[in-house]
This record gives sequence, C-alpha cells and structure tokens, in this order.
Amino acid sequence: MVPKEYRDFVDRIKEELGLPKEMSRWEGLALGLGGTHEFQMKQLDAAIKTKPAIIAAGLGITREAVDECHAAGIKVISLVGNVRTLAVRLH
Repeated sequence: MVPKEYRDFVDRIKEELGLPKEMSRWEGLALGLGGTHEFQMKQLDAAIKTKPAIIAAGLGITREAVDECHAAGIKVISLVGNVRTLAVRLH
C-alpha cells in the first residue's frame, strides 16, 4: 500500500547507508521499520489491549485497523509528512 516513490526513496537511503536491500523483520524493527502487515496487526492488537486513549499511525493505517481502534474506544491520529500526503489520504 506504500507508494512506489516512497519505496524507491527507502531503497536509495538503504543503498547510501550500505544496508541490505532486503532485511528480515527483526532487522527492520531494529531500524524502526514496521515489519510485515501481519506483524503490524499483531502490534496493533497488543496496543489495543493496553487501552490507550490515542494511537498515532505513520505511513498509513487501514480502515479495518481504524474501525478496531474506534470499537475499543481509542482515537486514531494519522501522521502525514506534508499537505499533499494529507490530500491523498483524504481523497
């Protein structure tokens, strides 16, 4: 779901830093990356169980995930880097 231009940007940064183009889930997590969709959903489930007032999501969040948060009484904040990204998300 991440646009190709963003993936290409990350690939360029990995190359500049000498990081492997493909990384295991654990290597990615050590670098602050979210891992697979399945792993992200497990993280979200764990977060929902702690009953935070707000969950902030960067790089997008699915409607299903937002609905799960709302059903648990949790507000969702979507982080965006610029107005263009916000406009695309609202479209």
